[in-house]
Amino acid sequence: MTMLARYDAACRALAEAEARRDAIRVGREKTHELEQRRLRLNHLQADEPQNRSYEHQLAAARRAAPVLPLIRAASAAEENAARAKQEHDSLLHQYARFARSTRRRKAS
Repeated sequence: MTMLARYDAACRALAEAEARRDAIRVGREKTHELEQRRLRLNHLQADEPQNRSYEHQLAAARRAAPVLPLIRAASAAEENAARAKQEHDSLLHQYARFARSTRRRKAS
């Protein structure tokens, strides 16, 4: 084999080796990317029950949203009624004291 033939054979072998190296690099990059995707998928799957729980809570909040103003109004009305009852009871107590004191004055 001549020197030129050996050189050509070495060049071809080098080109083939570089092509294999490049293919392996691409394969390694794809493998790394797939491993990252698999990890992300595992995290997403692990988070799925919590995400479903949040979705149920959001759905419940959406269903409750129209009712909340009514609940707030009813609660405020209840507080106002309790306050008004206290004021009424206080006024009745004051009136009873006033009436007793007025009767005493008339009796004296």
